Amino acid sequence: METATEVTRLAPEDLDGAARVAVDAMPMPGELPERRFERVRRRLAAGCATDPEGVWVAREEGRIAGFAMALTSDGLWVLAQLFVDPATQGRGLGRALLTRALRSAAGARGALITASADPRAIRLYGGAGFAPRPALSAHGPVDRRALPALELVRDGDVDDVERTAAIDRAVRGGARTRHIAQLVATGDRLYLARGGRGYAVGTPQGRVATLAAVDEEAARALLWRVLADVPADGNATVHGLTATQAWAFDVALCAGLALAPGGPLFTRGRVGPLTPFLPSGAYS
Repeated sequence: METATEVTRLAPEDLDGAARVAVDAMPMPGELPERRFERVRRRLAAGCATDPEGVWVAREEGRIAGFAMALTSDGLWVLAQLFVDPATQGRGLGRALLTRALRSAAGARGALITASADPRAIRLYGGAGFAPRPALSAHGPVDRRALPALELVRDGDVDDVERTAAIDRAVRGGARTRHIAQLVATGDRLYLARGGRGYAVGTPQGRVATLAAVDEEAARALLWRVLADVPADGNATVHGLTATQAWAFDVALCAGLALAPGGPLFTRGRVGPLTPFLPSGAYS
């Protein structure tokens, strides 16, 4: 008997169920499930408010089995999240959700997706006309003996978020200030390279949330600054080391991090040079 599937816009009453799918589908090392649940729920609620045409939910027999959230900012469309309940994967729900989310890409000049290493996700995005940029990931404790002087970088706060717009337009091809503001408002740290040369966001758990700079010297300094704030008993995580980010590869090696294949960055349409750049999983 075929299971009845329905894909509709995500409604406020769906937030809890959708957030639970994300927690079950992809637990985050170093983050408590309850905290991840609340973080995903807040992001979904914000997405429903700003981009209601890009947020969709799939149901099987009335139960939430997956969701997709796409966000458009300054002409760039981003697939922020797409999750399917592990118990219902392989039934075409991811494709159905992506098809609905892509409706909101009409009129956008470019699009970005930061993918996981899951072969099914890579096949899905490639089949939708996105071009892959293979990437490495880096992970592990930071060798603090390698930390350089960091005078080029200062701490930022929510009042500095607007300074990221010009950098993102030059590097990504579009600004994402409201998304950076959301990261900072929920506890992530903002760092700025002096002279308006770049910025980075790092999480308290040690993950580089995103980085964009106008030159490699600033990018290196920003990445080192994020790594310097990784808890002494924790591990750093850096995603999105594509072939054009040799500067980040060098920093990761000097910091003693282990490198491994990671999920690719997918692009479509007109985007910026994307270097020096490390993408955000949620806001690419």
